[in-house]
Amino acid sequence: ATLGVIFKYGRFTVSRHGDRIQMTYGLLQRTQVSIPVRRIQAVRMVEGILRQPLGFFTIQLENAGYGTQSAEKAILWPLARPKELMFILQEFLPEFNLEALLETTLQNTLHTSLERLPQIARRRYALRSFFPVFLVSLPVFIWLPWGNFAVILPFLGVLWGLWKFHDAGWILKENMMVLRCRSFARTTVIVPSGSIQSFAVGSNPFQRRADLVSFSLELASKSHFGLADIPVSGGIKLIGWLRKDKRKRLRGGYNEDF
Repeated sequence: ATLGVIFKYGRFTVSRHGDRIQMTYGLLQRTQVSIPVRRIQAVRMVEGILRQPLGFFTIQLENAGYGTQSAEKAILWPLARPKELMFILQEFLPEFNLEALLETTLQNTLHTSLERLPQIARRRYALRSFFPVFLVSLPVFIWLPWGNFAVILPFLGVLWGLWKFHDAGWILKENMMVLRCRSFARTTVIVPSGSIQSFAVGSNPFQRRADLVSFSLELASKSHFGLADIPVSGGIKLIGWLRKDKRKRLRGGYNEDF
């Protein structure tokens, strides 16, 4: 896998020419990608399980496709450290460079600056990861040789759910949202409010008993992001932020293309 990454992204270069960003990479086969800045919907920082302990992440661009071209994610920077993110965005995407936002996003203070999930959601995240793993490991435990070792898998599922709970959160700054969540890799997304195509806040009966809601948003690139089990007050705050920003843009309060 490491050799594959080296061959694919070796001799990586990125440059900006006017309103376009151009990336060129590849050791054996050179690939060139050119993206109009106005079609960049979000910036995504992805930390894989192996990269996160080493302090590295990949910077991806959510690019809205046009015409017959499908939406795609492009690599802006294949391997970066948190301290380098501010320079990269200032150099190539100043449209996303809110100084106050990046100061909290880049450093380890992001974890304490996020709007956190309430503690009541901790158990829900643990159980949500426990039951699928339990259902898969049960037949393994019963029928397969050495299946006794499968008894540990549900507990690993619980730890995974707690890890997802620990990493989840969001920040709102002016017309930008920073959202952090985890599936396998930890993903941090910077989304301008103008890039959000649809936004939904909802709850099921179990969430309503605990005064929790879930929210999800969709970009023009067809990517979906969201968090489960945020407090009702957080859902109201997110809806108010979107409505306030929409009114500002209708009045010409922002001059960006987003």
